[in-house]
Amino acid sequence: MPIPLNDLERVQKQCWNVDDDLRWIVAAISDTGCRMAEIVGLSKVDVRLDGDIPFISISPKPWRRLKTASSERDIPLVGSAL
Repeated sequence: MPIPLNDLERVQKQCWNVDDDLRWIVAAISDTGCRMAEIVGLSKVDVRLDGDIPFISISPKPWRRLKTASSERDIPLVGSAL
């Protein structure tokens, strides 16, 4: 079952109140739907901010494999994730 929107918004507000890595990870997960390993396994080249629509690119890395082949994808950055 999906997490209710009001619960997500409450968690995101808490993430904005304290500026640290763990809370930014939670905020990114909440607006992208990514798995934790996908977010913490990102490298700088995976974050694309220069186009019309900022996005992250999820792909296999030497330090992290993907759960399935269809897990490779580009995800637009919106809300807390941006």
